[in-house]
Amino acid sequence: GMSMPCSGCGVQLSFPAGCPEVKCSSCGCISAVSTTVQSTGDPIDLLGSTDKIVIQQQVNLIEALTGFETNNKYRIRNQFGQDVLFAAEQSGCCNRMCCGPRHSFTMMITLMNGTQVFTLKRPLRAFPSLCCCCFLQEMDVFHGQTEDRIGNIKMNWTPFGHANMCPNSFSCYDKAGHEFARIESPCCEPWNFPIFVAGNQVGMISKKWSGLAQELFTDAENFVCIFPTMATTEQRAILLGCVFL
Repeated sequence: GMSMPCSGCGVQLSFPAGCPEVKCSSCGCISAVSTTVQSTGDPIDLLGSTDKIVIQQQVNLIEALTGFETNNKYRIRNQFGQDVLFAAEQSGCCNRMCCGPRHSFTMMITLMNGTQVFTLKRPLRAFPSLCCCCFLQEMDVFHGQTEDRIGNIKMNWTPFGHANMCPNSFSCYDKAGHEFARIESPCCEPWNFPIFVAGNQVGMISKKWSGLAQELFTDAENFVCIFPTMATTEQRAILLGCVFL
């Protein structure tokens, strides 16, 4: 659930995600819900009440003007436009400049107040090859700041795919190592990444047009992720990790 103080008496109010306003049972005051969402339980539970999220990469002026790669940062909003999470990359300068978009990194996913929710870790896979599966991308997802791994994502080696030449294909695994979802993007629609469970499409990750200036002068990207309705909170955290992989 979500929480905020009453604008009248200051009592902490609890309410489900998506409510535009909430009435205080103590003083009867009606308070407008803040555009920033907070969780009253385990922070990762925020994803359980969110069916659709928008990931917006923040444009760095220095990077736009000089081409010097900096650590990426993202604002993550729910379907109501409320800020729910913030993602901040941690990686070395030489790593980013020399290895490009395939560099290793740690991505810290936090609430807007800085509380750690989960962590993404991607090792270096700089030189992929069609004839070798040793350098395929992968990512581990950890709960909070702990080493408690809740799952991981692995890129599949599928040079010809099911029906299209060389699609992007990723498998999502839970903490027990069971594949619970697969993401595949055909070459004819490289901006869409349908989410499949048992062969049926149940969700979607899509790259969205960011505007002419941002597309021309920066490498900042915006994504929309529609979660499968049956996905657990931890599975949604893993699917969110696919956006950054």
